[in-house]
Amino acid sequence: VGTVCQPNIRYLSVHLMNRMLAPQKILVRAPNWIGDQILAYPCFHYLRPGYPPPEVTVVCQPGVASVQFRHLVDEVFVLPQPKRASIWGQVQALEAGARALRAYGPWDLGICLPNCFSSAWLLARAGVQWRRGYVAGGRGFLLHDKLAWEPHSEQHRAEAYVHVLPAPVRPQGTVQDFGQGPAHHGTEPDMLGICGQFDARRAWPVDTLVEAPSYPYWILA
Repeated sequence: VGTVCQPNIRYLSVHLMNRMLAPQKILVRAPNWIGDQILAYPCFHYLRPGYPPPEVTVVCQPGVASVQFRHLVDEVFVLPQPKRASIWGQVQALEAGARALRAYGPWDLGICLPNCFSSAWLLARAGVQWRRGYVAGGRGFLLHDKLAWEPHSEQHRAEAYVHVLPAPVRPQGTVQDFGQGPAHHGTEPDMLGICGQFDARRAWPVDTLVEAPSYPYWILA
């Protein structure tokens, strides 16, 4: 199918080390499911101010393209879909996506949020110089920063996603405190899905309803 390149850490050039510490182009592989994508919001929230000058591109499946946090990234790249419902068709689609991303490179830093093998393979084949992610599914050889999954598998998924960020841009506190500050969703007031008011009884005609929180919140349907 192809090969991947792993630089020998002992012989990294000063130029490459500087690009890893101060990346100019960052590629983030987004989660595959809507709920997981929503839980990844703190990760994107801390990534953008942590690396303000670089170009940040998120790569995602078509099913979550509409819920990408476009105010926190520069580009959204939607992966091509397999033309045939077979393993070989999936491999061909993955390779086509990698070729397209490689043409937009070079990429200095890759952040792999899903734990699937294909997401790490995509970043490697796209030519990302330095790749971070959890070691799962036999993909450790595709990563440079190999993060152990076991200590974080019991954490809230939002916390686990934030931990994939490099240490200099990770928050000092826990993600549980994320909602304590003022909310900034970065969307226009009339954007579809942003409700000024919501009458729950019209949607769910039941006797007992939990009171809606006073702060901004997501409704997943």
